[in-house]
Amino acid sequence: MRQTAVALHRHHSSVAARLAHVGDVLGWTQDDPAGRFRTRLALLSGTS
Repeated sequence: MRQTAVALHRHHSSVAARLAHVGDVLGWTQDDPAGRFRTRLALLSGTS
């Protein structure tokens, strides 16, 4: 989380809050590989 925050020039708690929000809105958790993959895909598709 901290490495990601550094790469994004954000505080690590902001990154954690954003990821939690994505999970809440989309209805899955970051606790399993499928949820992490779906979150990553959602975030990547929204940046183009």
